[in-house]
Amino acid sequence: MTQARRRTELRGAIHGCSSWEVLQHRWRDLSEKQKGDLFEELVKAYVELEPEYASKLKHVWLHREVPQTVSKKIRLPPTDQGIDLVAETNDGEFWAIQCKYRQKTDQSLTWRDVSTFTGLAFGVCRGIAFGIICSTTERITHVLKEQERIGFCALDVWQGLDADFFARLLARLDHKLDLLEPFKPRPHQKEAVNAAHQHFVVEEARRGKLIMPCGSGKSLAAYWIAADLKARCIVIAVPSLALIRQTLKVWLRESVANHESVDWICVCSDESAGRIERDDAAVLRQDLGVPCLTDADEIAAWLKKNHHGLTVVFTTYQSGDSLSRAARTAKLRVDLGIMDEAHKTVGATDKLFSHLLNDANLPIRRRIFMTATERRYRGQSDDVLSMDDPDIYGETFHKPVPSPEASSSKAVPSGRSFLSTSIFPAQENKLGQHS
Repeated sequence: MTQARRRTELRGAIHGCSSWEVLQHRWRDLSEKQKGDLFEELVKAYVELEPEYASKLKHVWLHREVPQTVSKKIRLPPTDQGIDLVAETNDGEFWAIQCKYRQKTDQSLTWRDVSTFTGLAFGVCRGIAFGIICSTTERITHVLKEQERIGFCALDVWQGLDADFFARLLARLDHKLDLLEPFKPRPHQKEAVNAAHQHFVVEEARRGKLIMPCGSGKSLAAYWIAADLKARCIVIAVPSLALIRQTLKVWLRESVANHESVDWICVCSDESAGRIERDDAAVLRQDLGVPCLTDADEIAAWLKKNHHGLTVVFTTYQSGDSLSRAARTAKLRVDLGIMDEAHKTVGATDKLFSHLLNDANLPIRRRIFMTATERRYRGQSDDVLSMDDPDIYGETFHKPVPSPEASSSKAVPSGRSFLSTSIFPAQENKLGQHS
């Protein structure tokens, strides 16, 4: 199947498509080879359109499209032997991408299925910084779970594609403008933004608590608060990889929709990997599908780069020590810390979750502690943190009446940078309705 034919077939299949299941139904009469070819086209479109990739990558090529100069530079084999796509990041690094289409989704990709790809990417080729294995199966071999330079896009990614994505993809194939629109804040989120402005700007507070019920859009509210405060460097902290995954989607979606230049990284240290390798949502670091830095020196090297506009670092609370050491080395100045699920930080002052609360570890100009439920400690010990301690958590600047209203949003000024260690509650397809 020629490339032109592949794209014509893809365009026909996605016209009016509303879900992965619908797309699979439309592909039902195609051969496995044809499905594999179309899946490669879909993967290419996905990494070009999805904000977590679109914000990182400046070029994405199918194997046969890779410029000769790039092929020579990375020593790419002349024929497709396992590397289906190559991408170049904004920093000039290269990623290798493999696409594995399987009709039986309940199977797991085995080491035999992916060993050629990993051998090519990190053995034969030169200068491949990261690899992504895209598969229609539910699972990918756990042999790779210690491989820090590999990310997965498994079945859950494709099942999450909705009508909006397919409409954007169709527009792209028709050479039309991207249809991604920024969300608009709901009234209760506007109230939170206004309250934050009063607390941090007018009253010049340095710490404060944002109490909002689950499903009310804390993450988007925090995004708009950061914009209102004109923060250029932000730390967002979260307690789990599942939340990092979700927060990435919310923050980067809004940044891309608002046409903001954004630099970002994810941080998950080796020291904490064992503790959060599998969290409540059974998420591995590789399931993030993006590079996740673990070494303080590598983190510091990234932080030292000359970032323009928005700079975001997503990390877990458990990785606070690695992040703070890297920040000291890089002499990083943090404007705003957004501590999500802040009730998780209550407890012993020396536990991992509390590391980022202390300016001695990581100086931050302003800190926002977000939670749906405050957690307090009743006792006299100075060695235990409690959310009713204003010296640590600040005063509550906003606590609305619980509202089932969902959130969607619009407009964020450009030219900000975020250091993030937080992630938000699970959402469904419409981020604006659940974040």
